[in-house]
Amino acid sequence: MKLTNIFKSILNLKYIQNDRAKSGQYAFDHEEAIKNILLQYGLKLKTIKVPFKYIDNNNYIKNIINSGEFIYQPAGTQHPPDFIINYKNHIIRLECKSNKSGTPTWNDNYPKESYIYIFTSKKYNATTFFFGKDVIALDVKAKLIEAKAKMMELRKLYKDIDSNRGFRPIFRFKVEQYGKNKDYFKHKDKNKLEARVLSFIRSIDEGKH
Repeated sequence: MKLTNIFKSILNLKYIQNDRAKSGQYAFDHEEAIKNILLQYGLKLKTIKVPFKYIDNNNYIKNIINSGEFIYQPAGTQHPPDFIINYKNHIIRLECKSNKSGTPTWNDNYPKESYIYIFTSKKYNATTFFFGKDVIALDVKAKLIEAKAKMMELRKLYKDIDSNRGFRPIFRFKVEQYGKNKDYFKHKDKNKLEARVLSFIRSIDEGKH
């Protein structure tokens, strides 16, 4: 088994939608497709939950899954990443994104530097992937963290402004991308970012990382 072949198979995927059923529950078709590829290439699924405070702790992960194993939705359905893989004692985190446009939806999160994001687009009927560190600069991330902190301060400040009928404003932190460079499939660095992921994975396969 080579992880490089897994990522090449992922890159060849067409658009896969995540549907919200009438019951209000999500059908994680995109994540299921990735999980099936991991299984088809010989990785073993270990059903275990990871406390959120340990989700990015490599030493903790190495103590609960062996090389060749992966965890699916380790912190539940609402928290990234979707997968944690132990491959040759390297911990790899994957987060799946699916959207009709060429831009992922981030909601109240922002890209994490070491995560590999797998993004499928209906507009292009195609898949791409990239490291979080390659799409968001550290100074931009710092400003988003600052904005979230200020929003939380406003939430506290206006929490109890109406003792009669309980009116108050709602402050919800949400991250979006705008402008001409927000389309991941038209961006000039698309192929370069994919190549960086494949180079990293190949270096693990070849024992160079």
